[in-house]
Amino acid sequence: MPGDITFDSGTSYFGGNLTAYVQNDTIPLSRLDDMATRIIAAWYYMHQDDPSYPTVNFNAFQPDDEATNERVDVQDDHDVLVRKIGAASTILLKNVNCTLPLKAPRSIVLVGSDAGPPIVGPNEYFDAGGDPTGTLALAWGSG
Repeated sequence: MPGDITFDSGTSYFGGNLTAYVQNDTIPLSRLDDMATRIIAAWYYMHQDDPSYPTVNFNAFQPDDEATNERVDVQDDHDVLVRKIGAASTILLKNVNCTLPLKAPRSIVLVGSDAGPPIVGPNEYFDAGGDPTGTLALAWGSG
């Protein structure tokens, strides 16, 4: 899905607008042909023409469409994988001059936008946009 021109507008630079761009010479027809070739080449490469390929099961422009949107659970056992990646990415500090572990420190400073929770909760912005004040539970993009 190419996305909306502006958030939640249901509009797109593709479809009817792309047709108009070709018709009014904003873009050449050869560019449209190139775009279509790239899409259809990937479609064939992924064997999406095979009858056993899964059908589309979600319409992002109509999220309440019960007929199309099957709400397929794609999480499987991802919690196990996330914990494994988290454990593998833990940073180990070199214990120079035997300073670790810290013995009764009076204060510790954590610095950066991910140093704590956001002021208004784990999902400070409904679309993960804006200027977060802490770690967001929801990432930008398809995270």
